[in-house]
Amino acid sequence: MRDEAAFLQRHGVGHPIAGIFSGKLSNSEDRIKLSFGAGETIRDFTYFDQAPWPAGPDGNGYSLTLINPQSLPEHDDPFSWRQSRVLGGAPGMMDGLTFSGTHAALKTFAFDNRAPSLNFAGGAISFSIVTRLDADNLDFILEASQDMQDWSTSTAFLSRTSLTPIGNGFGNATYTGVIPPTYQKLFIRMKAEQIE
Repeated sequence: MRDEAAFLQRHGVGHPIAGIFSGKLSNSEDRIKLSFGAGETIRDFTYFDQAPWPAGPDGNGYSLTLINPQSLPEHDDPFSWRQSRVLGGAPGMMDGLTFSGTHAALKTFAFDNRAPSLNFAGGAISFSIVTRLDADNLDFILEASQDMQDWSTSTAFLSRTSLTPIGNGFGNATYTGVIPPTYQKLFIRMKAEQIE
């Protein structure tokens, strides 16, 4: 933060403050490097304000917020970020939702009870699914199978190509790729696991 008095006025007291930032972050793109002094790097990444990065935080008063930070997502992956739920963000706190319900309620909370879509065309595949973006204690895992019995997280043949917010904390994620030649059949699913 650059102005501690303004920060305290906006967010109140009791937040951990690591120090005063003397620079200025760009509204379009910038590199952030956190380290232990001149020693070991904690995080080093560059953010942008153009797709596939979230557009909501670009000048609208919302913060760029990690999706499910407890899962230690890749900070330089634009799909690891979302718009904060509240204007100005929630520094030092989680601003997402946490799930605490039955297994049956998990489907509604995580996927909004929407069915995924799977399309094949000449060896290419496109898989789209609605997931909750602001769930701080859920991990979403993409899996593939050839027989719907043995499922694997080895899905490197698929890449997430878009993540479009659709409101109420949900986003539509699309994965595309080419079916591996060794696959006779292919089934795709997304699994939501609660992080304890």
